[in-house]
Amino acid sequence: MVNKPDIVKKLIEEEKLGKLEGSSQGSHEELEFPEELPKNTTDESTEFFSENFENEELGIELTQHDSSSGDSSVDEKELLFQSTSNLMLYLDKHGRITKINKAGIAFSGFTEGEVIGKRFWKLPGVLSRRNVSKFLNVFKNAFKGRETQSFVGEINDKLGGKHIMDFSMYCIKEDRKVKYLLVIAKDITEQKETKETLHETGEIYRLITESTSDLITLVTFKLNPTYTYVNPSIEKVMGYKPEDLIGESVFGLVHPDDKKRLFPLLKKYVGMKTKKLLTGKDMNISKTIEYRSRDKSGNWHYLASTANIMGDELLFVSKDITERKQAEEMLYESEKNYKTIFENLPFVAFTLDRKGRLLEGNKHTEKILGLKVEDLKGESFSKFGLLGKKDLLKAFTEFRKNLRGEVTDKTVYTLKSKDREEMLLELMGIPLKDKDRVVGVLDVGENITERREAEEELKRKIDELETFHGFAVDREFKVLELKKEINELCEKYGEKPRYDTNL
Repeated sequence: MVNKPDIVKKLIEEEKLGKLEGSSQGSHEELEFPEELPKNTTDESTEFFSENFENEELGIELTQHDSSSGDSSVDEKELLFQSTSNLMLYLDKHGRITKINKAGIAFSGFTEGEVIGKRFWKLPGVLSRRNVSKFLNVFKNAFKGRETQSFVGEINDKLGGKHIMDFSMYCIKEDRKVKYLLVIAKDITEQKETKETLHETGEIYRLITESTSDLITLVTFKLNPTYTYVNPSIEKVMGYKPEDLIGESVFGLVHPDDKKRLFPLLKKYVGMKTKKLLTGKDMNISKTIEYRSRDKSGNWHYLASTANIMGDELLFVSKDITERKQAEEMLYESEKNYKTIFENLPFVAFTLDRKGRLLEGNKHTEKILGLKVEDLKGESFSKFGLLGKKDLLKAFTEFRKNLRGEVTDKTVYTLKSKDREEMLLELMGIPLKDKDRVVGVLDVGENITERREAEEELKRKIDELETFHGFAVDREFKVLELKKEINELCEKYGEKPRYDTNL
């Protein structure tokens, strides 16, 4: 049996109330309340009480209980009853409250007149339908003299506030019969909620720590730190079991080239800790650092770790960023190769953003335009001063088509280079997309000035040949020479010879 409270010990000494027997046994057990009140609860409770004492008068019981001998023992008992911070009340065998202390009145929100003489299960709103039957069963068993363990139950105050209470019941006997029950209830709502919160929080942290793919480790706060905790993710990522690393040096797995960057950081953390000991002020610091760590098979992984001071240890939360690093390296190599190819293309190539501003241009573009790309970056092509009004309007028309996602066919523009020489530039516009959105335009093309001049010369020769042929058919030799010249021009510009000059 548990130790009785002081007030119970005092009440045992009170001869007029008879001997007090505690029915609290062992540890507290929480009542398992049903979801709904059984339909026969009211009938059952009414039947139980009507069979035993429904016709008895409350006044007699109250008179007997409230009588006072006026001696010092009664005063002392009353003083203990009223001064405790716990709710205390007496119940007669009808389940009616015959007396309640000040703490009980303050706690419940009811007045004394609202509770005295009332059956506890009929106080409005105090017991919910789902748990009233349990309280009645406890009360019934206690009055029958059966041992009743202390229990935890839920009740409501007058304003509807819910409270978790730790109940104990003690039988007060006269002539070996239970006359009253002394109920002592302690409000443990805050204690219960705090315990549940701590339990839930701890459980959440445990689940997070054990389920996350991140590597979570605790290490000693020293210049040569060792592992004190490693979460299970380490086995999946690095191949080690957590117990393999406990007590091992952190630096034992770090790439030699990266130790030079980790050691100053650790030294800084130790310095911050020392400063806190001297000043008493928290020195919060959290820094992320990337380094290489060796797995169990000897392969190197890139880790990104954030370190935080946790009392006398350091907490590291790390992510395996090996794939990201490899992708970055591949992208870097790809971009480097692309830039090399782009720079050395044997034709004009340049890129514009959505506002028509120059982003990049290759060497051939600089050679054709006679301008440095660096001098033009960020400038709109309309401000280059290379296009006349007619060609500028044509360029805007084609550019808008590109922004709509269209590839524009070869278009010829007349440009004036830096030395003011006119040239013909044939360009094709290609939209540059990021997913489905056009982010810029790539223009590729070539200077076709010489080709156009050759085409015009070829046309003149053909016209001349046809004219000559009309007036001097018999001058075969001249015709043959002209045919040869025409064939040579055709070959020069990649076309098949047009005439057979074999005699």
